[in-house]
Amino acid sequence: MSEKLLDKINYPADLRLLKKNQLEQVAKELRSEVINVVSETGGHLGAGLGVVELTIALHYVFNTPKDKLVWDVGHQCYPHKIITGRKDRIRTLRKGGGLSGFTKRSESEYDPFGAAHSSTSISSALGIAVANKLSNKSDNVIAVIGDGAMSAGMAYEAMNNAGSSKTKMIIINSPHNPSGMLFSKDDMLELQDLAEKNDLLVLSDEVYEHIIFDGNVHQSASKFEALAERSFVTASFGKTFHNTGWKMGYCAAPEKLMKEFQKVHQFVVFCVNHPIQKALATYLKDKNHYWKLSDFYQQKRDFFLHLMEGSNFKIVPSKGTYFQMLDFTEISNENDIAFAEWLTKEHKIATIPTSVFNEGRKDFKQIRVCFAKTDETLAEAAKILREL
Repeated sequence: MSEKLLDKINYPADLRLLKKNQLEQVAKELRSEVINVVSETGGHLGAGLGVVELTIALHYVFNTPKDKLVWDVGHQCYPHKIITGRKDRIRTLRKGGGLSGFTKRSESEYDPFGAAHSSTSISSALGIAVANKLSNKSDNVIAVIGDGAMSAGMAYEAMNNAGSSKTKMIIINSPHNPSGMLFSKDDMLELQDLAEKNDLLVLSDEVYEHIIFDGNVHQSASKFEALAERSFVTASFGKTFHNTGWKMGYCAAPEKLMKEFQKVHQFVVFCVNHPIQKALATYLKDKNHYWKLSDFYQQKRDFFLHLMEGSNFKIVPSKGTYFQMLDFTEISNENDIAFAEWLTKEHKIATIPTSVFNEGRKDFKQIRVCFAKTDETLAEAAKILREL
């Protein structure tokens, strides 16, 4: 009986030491191992068996994990796991504390994307490829996708974008609406490095700059010298003071960029009026009117979160803005738009479904609420929400 080659393969680097005429034997052994594993652990058999040869070929030709291999369906990954350092744990699949049945980033450097269901591999691989390009990396990124999954709109959208990546500007929003998340100093330094290396402009939307909680500090693009030289920073008095009807804000940029902005200024400013400008100039002479806003809104946030204790919503406290995300997965299986409509019609609670912010209307079962309300309104709303 010939020697088992699979016993010698713990990682793709071991596989690449073999001769091409030995790979057929590896495929037979790997297929047999997958069948044996699933017979013991249960799980999905067909998806893995269908990609045995492909798994071997990809890891043999490409320099994984430096080159990134993105699987479209998590059930395809059993052969992949066996030859990427997890052979001795493969029989812990579907067991508590064992290997995941899908690719999992925290489990292995060979899993760059947490695949589960289909039609996501191209968009994921595209994101990794764009990041590589912006970082001047030449690593390969490979997306594995089946012919059935190719019919999904998400896959077509990803292919369309993959063919037209000519980035000239990066747009950021921090503090972020609707998530309430913030860019850190390290995030901004990385953005600065990417913008410099790739000669990119940056549009930094900082309309909630004065509404940041828990001792965090706003990291404006204007704080970073090299980044400021290529950035437009936009802010809003209407957002700052929760009166968006004012339609009053400003844009700050280096002189050379402002000259370009002024060429289109008349087309983007349509409702500014002098009385509001004068009133704001007078009001802003007292710095407490904006320096104290974070404390004011944090009290509102904390009051609302206290009222929501014991509810069935999952809540991660907002770090900025006057918005709070509520996860309703324990309450309803409906999509977020239907859930928001139900709240409005049946309970008179107005919320925003977060899928409307996402490309492709991806639904994370979350809604956005605004806590810039009177305490009485917040208490009444929280009482209704706690009972759901």
